[in-house]
Amino acid sequence: MISGGSSLPPEVLKTFYGMGFDFFEGYGLTETAPVLSVTTPKKKPVLGSVGQPLPGVEVKIDSPDASGVGEVIARGRNVMAGYWENPEATAQAIRDGWFHTGDLGRFDEDGNLFIVGRSKDVIIDTNGKNVYPDEVEDFYRNSTFVKELSVVGLPDGVAEHVACAVVPNLDHEPGLSRTEVQAKIEAHFRQVSTGLPFWKRVRTLEFWEGELPRTSSRKVKRREVAEELRRRHQKSKSESQQSPEVHASEAGVGWFFEIVANACGKAPYEIHMQSRVDELGFDSLTFTEFAAALEAAGVHVPEGVVFTGAVDVAALHSLATGKRPALEKREPRRPDTFQHHQEGDLKLPAPLQRLGKRGLAAAQRLFYTRALQTKVRGQGHIPRHTHFIVAANHSSHLDMGAVKVALGDAGRDLASLAAADYFFSNRWRRAYFANLTNLVPMERSGSVRKSLAIAEGVLRRGRSLMLFPEGTRARGGVMAEFLASLGYLALRAEVGILPAYIHGAHESLPVGATIPKKRDLEVRFGPFLAIDFLRELTHGLSHQDSWHLCAALTQRIVENLRDGVNTRLDVASVRAAWNGEKLGPIVPLLQAIEDDEPRVGSQSRKSP
Repeated sequence: MISGGSSLPPEVLKTFYGMGFDFFEGYGLTETAPVLSVTTPKKKPVLGSVGQPLPGVEVKIDSPDASGVGEVIARGRNVMAGYWENPEATAQAIRDGWFHTGDLGRFDEDGNLFIVGRSKDVIIDTNGKNVYPDEVEDFYRNSTFVKELSVVGLPDGVAEHVACAVVPNLDHEPGLSRTEVQAKIEAHFRQVSTGLPFWKRVRTLEFWEGELPRTSSRKVKRREVAEELRRRHQKSKSESQQSPEVHASEAGVGWFFEIVANACGKAPYEIHMQSRVDELGFDSLTFTEFAAALEAAGVHVPEGVVFTGAVDVAALHSLATGKRPALEKREPRRPDTFQHHQEGDLKLPAPLQRLGKRGLAAAQRLFYTRALQTKVRGQGHIPRHTHFIVAANHSSHLDMGAVKVALGDAGRDLASLAAADYFFSNRWRRAYFANLTNLVPMERSGSVRKSLAIAEGVLRRGRSLMLFPEGTRARGGVMAEFLASLGYLALRAEVGILPAYIHGAHESLPVGATIPKKRDLEVRFGPFLAIDFLRELTHGLSHQDSWHLCAALTQRIVENLRDGVNTRLDVASVRAAWNGEKLGPIVPLLQAIEDDEPRVGSQSRKSP
């Protein structure tokens, strides 16, 4: 059997395959007559993949982003010559001999194609993350109480956030009322959200009467769904503004409104119980800051509490207080590192660990200095008196080792966060990485709060930390936007940032390669951004603007290192260049100068 026309739910494929059926999935369009790719009987089916292109058909990804996702384009004898008597539409669809499908996809390392959605349906959140509705729907649809659903983007004043329309299945348990079914669906959505990155979580859940609007081919009309949810959202916002509000002056909750206001950069009088968290500008870092502020105020927040599912301030308050008659007070908790050991894991004695680390470090130095001939520039910027965050571009598995070797003595105990599900996935990997490296395991999905607490714990113990603020390896070597979590960690842990640019690693070992080619590598260090400088730079700004400014400034320095531009900074020039837009780069920031300055900190205040 072959499935086409729409995305095949993975559980359907697994069920039929498990029963002994040969079940394949294909992809194509009417304009491509109609198949472009299909899974094959020669291999086991790959869940979620539509296989590899047919012989004689070329398929590639146009303008892929850092995760390899871009528009699927194709050419071959099966592709149409054009739309009948419609040259404008033809010119828009076929460019330079390639047919642009309008679908978004990516290839894995084995050449299997994965379709992630339509380009016109992509949701772009306040941090610039691309969210693909088809993928999010697959996360949430697996509930017997969900009859059908549709994920769309809702404007939140800055960008969009993920919203979902759900048709409840009232027939699954006839004895339950509509309210009870909806409560079960809400609980299901909260549970699923805890295992997803923040930007993929449904933040607005609306229940839909009747069937969702569909085309003649039974595909949901997302545009109509989005328009209806926007209408409801505007109506709810209008009613909230007209209704009596509970202000921060009310006894018993003023302290809580101050914490919320401080986290989102608003004035306390602007906060009330009906304030929607999306309209207050909450994102993953804001929720993390909010949770940390509660801890600092002596409010115990249990590990399982997830604030990101809260719709308004009243929901935040309920989660924070646990609806207890009195708050549970305790001393503020200090972030700790995350241990990923399991029962039966091999743990070497400390002397053997030290000996093994020294041996690996020596081998690593030989590899990078002899085999890859790594050069280092800007060593005078490396701080010798304090620990710090190294922030660098990331396009290869060679990056971490190159920076560590380039730092010399300062890199001896350099720690780095590593994906627990990859580097610590089995007993032998855990034995190697836990005993012989400085990798700190971190979960790639789930609680952002826990992940940042791990990183903060490393820094507060006086160790330097390697961070790749792009979040993942950049495909094609093109630098992506630096995430604001870099600024969050630097300011919370009170450490400076050492910008670095790694040249040649992508050419030596790009994403998908396993054996490095012999190429010259170069690590370039930029001026050290001392914590005194960062504090003065961000003085008077909201938390969010402070985090984004630190990340944007670091990115511009790394770009200058890439382009061979020396940088000398001072507070006045950077603040004058800062445009206040969280997602925008600091466009007019600093021209090239002839001389270079070894440090940037509170002791250096000259203008360029």
